[in-house]
Amino acid sequence: MQPTAAELIRIQALGQLIDHHIFGLVGVAEPLAWARETVRIALRDWPDQGKVDDAVLVMDELMANAIRHADGPESLALGLYEKGATVSVVDRGTDPTAVPTSPISYLAALDEDELDTTSMDSLPESGQGLYLVSQLATAWWVERTAVGKVVTAAFSLAGSDT
Repeated sequence: MQPTAAELIRIQALGQLIDHHIFGLVGVAEPLAWARETVRIALRDWPDQGKVDDAVLVMDELMANAIRHADGPESLALGLYEKGATVSVVDRGTDPTAVPTSPISYLAALDEDELDTTSMDSLPESGQGLYLVSQLATAWWVERTAVGKVVTAAFSLAGSDT
């Protein structure tokens, strides 16, 4: 049986929940720009601003996927923990298995000789975002909801004073 979100958060050792926000996004004119600003503000006190950039990029990818594949995001949730955070995007996409949980990078699959001879124009324009999510987030997962699915990414700041 798949672990629950609560179990995954505990496994990632994020500590106690400090704050939690859920933002409805239906009808928001520019949800990506709004969400980027919201995540940056929520994480402004993190000691590692590189991790803030990672969280914003991952959230941006999750939101873009909801826009592209599921008629837009329904909501954005931020969980702030003692030693990390989670960002979750809820959409109305009803098939959580449509999200590949082991994404690959086309470039990472090439050997050195192939990299030298591969034209950037020959690479697909999309399909790399979840690979970035898997590389930047400490963990990420997809769960079904009553009206669709939620994709959550966790970011650990283990050892920090956050």
